[in-house]
Amino acid sequence: MEEITKLEDKIIRRIFEDNKCTAHFDYLTEKKKINPEVTPVLILTTFNPSHGQNFLFGKFSGETKEDCLLKALDFLGDKKELSSYTIEWTGVPYKLEQSYFMGSSMLDALTKFYHGKDKEKFTVYNCKLNPIA
Repeated sequence: MEEITKLEDKIIRRIFEDNKCTAHFDYLTEKKKINPEVTPVLILTTFNPSHGQNFLFGKFSGETKEDCLLKALDFLGDKKELSSYTIEWTGVPYKLEQSYFMGSSMLDALTKFYHGKDKEKFTVYNCKLNPIA
């Protein structure tokens, strides 16, 4: 349990240093398709205090909770396979906001944006691929 706490703390610190958001960990279990074995899945979300919204950071499967966290840490350090997207949106109150996502596609970025949200309460005005730095 101590190792899990240390790994979660590393992730929390990295995310906060990157964008001043907080990180939240939800552990679920899912059955593998090949056999009935149950494995943990980490749903890592972030909360942005500037507009009060949660977003999906990533979903990580592993053999153990620790394995899921190690995969999340790897994802934080190596995003070469992913692109950067900017989403312009409004919710309630109706104030234009911008949020940034790493994803494999525009659909992936929008999925992360809409995770856990009532789609009727949000309007996306623009989703664009950011230039490579």
